Amino acid sequence: AYEISACLVGSEMCIRDSLSIFAASYGASRVYAVEASDIAKQLQNIVWDNALGHVIEVFHSRIEDVELPEKVDVIISEWMGFYLLHEAMLESVLFARDKFLKSSGKMFPSSARILACPVSMTNHIENHLTFWNNVYGYDFSSLVSIAERNLISKPCIVFVSETQLLSTPQVIFEFECQTVLADQIQHIESKNLKFESDSSETSHGACLWFEVIFSGTDKTVVLSTGPGAPKTHWKQTVIFFPKYLSFGMDRVLEFCLDIRRASGSREYDITLELKDIEDEVIGANEVPEVDSVKIRLLKALGLDPEISAQVFTNGDEELDMD
Repeated sequence: AYEISACLVGSEMCIRDSLSIFAASYGASRVYAVEASDIAKQLQNIVWDNALGHVIEVFHSRIEDVELPEKVDVIISEWMGFYLLHEAMLESVLFARDKFLKSSGKMFPSSARILACPVSMTNHIENHLTFWNNVYGYDFSSLVSIAERNLISKPCIVFVSETQLLSTPQVIFEFECQTVLADQIQHIESKNLKFESDSSETSHGACLWFEVIFSGTDKTVVLSTGPGAPKTHWKQTVIFFPKYLSFGMDRVLEFCLDIRRASGSREYDITLELKDIEDEVIGANEVPEVDSVKIRLLKALGLDPEISAQVFTNGDEELDMD
């Protein structure tokens, strides 16, 4: 067992009330709960309602502005976003680690990794495009090419089944939360990812998801957000290729991923470069006017992909929530 005299639970890092309660219930002598939003007031009420005011101290503040009376043994944080890094909340966790964690302390999650795999999105694409064939009894099929261009020009946050994966997933980035530096999560480049086909299905894009590992003294637990794992609100992130490929059995598909923190923002730019089997860069999609896949991931707004207004979006692209 690991004795915890002081524990930091930070809501600026996307924490929910329950983590503070759990930490106190499982033996932490003191819990410092940091919450930047007004939910801190409700968290304080929950602490009192559960007679834990003598253990949990709530700070209504950003973690960067907090001063604690001591170093802590453990930092617990649910900082993960879509494809792990969306909204860049990990940076606040690392700030807390460097300022408040004892040298012998532990972080949960302990480590994390991003995985990728080619994916078939046939049903998803068909479901979104056949809508235009009959709009309240009228034929809008002339808009299908525009709708398809819009569909594949932005990332899609959706549940993907294991049967849609067309190869063996690969880890494209992994790190230890105890030692990773903030600079190391600003830019992630995965060059020449090569996948051998397990299917003859058409490949429409790259599916991204993450796993976080909790390494305890007696037990290690892995939380996976991948296809086949229990569903979570993170779902999976699909980045569409600029060209659909008939993968084919035993064919090798190669692409590069570049994930870069957008300047002055908590968001990331994702650039995907797809290569054909002869290692030539494919520069154009079969869909007119699409010649690259570079998407700026903005905060998810939960837009309905079947609403026509979404097809004619202007300016920055937004996440396609399905």
